[in-house]
Amino acid sequence: EIMPSLVGSEMCIRDSMEYLTVFQGELELVVENRSYIVKSGEAIEFDATLPHRYINKGETDVIAQAILSY
Repeated sequence: EIMPSLVGSEMCIRDSMEYLTVFQGELELVVENRSYIVKSGEAIEFDATLPHRYINKGETDVIAQAILSY
């Protein structure tokens, strides 16, 4: 869960992919310098070894699930 105006960041050390599904709200995902908007009901996959962060610019909590594949 990511509350409004919060930013989370994470980077994996070993080879991995991340699969992110948003169940509520709208999440901005920034991978390196590229920005992606992931809305409720949408999913995205990306290279989790790249610098990335999650941003909730909305007014409601974002509920999302991240699955890492090593």
